[in-house]
Amino acid sequence: MTENEQKSFEICFRFYAKWREITIETDRQWEDFAEDVGRLAGNLSAVPCPLGVHLLEAVLDSINDLYRNGMKPVAVDYFGRADL
Repeated sequence: MTENEQKSFEICFRFYAKWREITIETDRQWEDFAEDVGRLAGNLSAVPCPLGVHLLEAVLDSINDLYRNGMKPVAVDYFGRADL
């Protein structure tokens, strides 16, 4: 993996980890999410790497799937056990 590929992966991973831990329920949270997507795109544009574009799309598609048709994702560690 090149240095830029690694940086792109880390940037996208941090973004996904942050927003996967949060259940977005308010308009303000959606606004914060949108602002964070803008920052994510800016951070990835500073690291020229095609992988970053694909990871950005994958992360946003995955989050979209979690909220499709008004659904809300189950909270991470919902059962209170990390081994499940």
